[in-house]
Amino acid sequence: MICYDAGIIFNFTYYLLVYIYINSVGGNATFLLNIPPTREGIFHENDVKRLEEMGDYLKAVFARNLLEEAGICVDSWEEGYDIEAVRRDNYEQFFKTEDGIRSADIKVSFPHPVSVSHVVLKENIRMSQRIEGFEIMDDKGHVLYQGSTVGYKKIAVFPRTAVKELHIHITDARVCPTLAFLGIY
Repeated sequence: MICYDAGIIFNFTYYLLVYIYINSVGGNATFLLNIPPTREGIFHENDVKRLEEMGDYLKAVFARNLLEEAGICVDSWEEGYDIEAVRRDNYEQFFKTEDGIRSADIKVSFPHPVSVSHVVLKENIRMSQRIEGFEIMDDKGHVLYQGSTVGYKKIAVFPRTAVKELHIHITDARVCPTLAFLGIY
């Protein structure tokens, strides 16, 4: 016998759904909730409402990439693979260090102090997953986030912090690291 629990997602707060999203999509995986349809073949209105709340929250958090108004520089790059490419979210143009270099220090400078709590990193996965360690630091040298792999997408979440500069240190990679996108929110 197949049982249907009408409105099952409605029992989750949108904070829990966001947590699941951050730790799946933001952890180099997919977002699969397995929401069952009603007997009529549509999603229950309570489930739709809860998912819309989650969507509204995510749209608000990721609405404006602060990198758009910031300067960015890096200590090493291969010609034709400049750090400026991370401003666009695509795999055709991307950042890559010189061959043989397995780390990178990226500095993002803002024209005025900004408040940040999320950083999104995406490797150029077409060239393989390479990054094995990274840190995000504020302008005082405090580590805000320490992570291992990045892969398709990593969403680093940390307590809201006011910064004038943000430092992203790729501390280890299998081979020269790549980044296809950097988002600061």
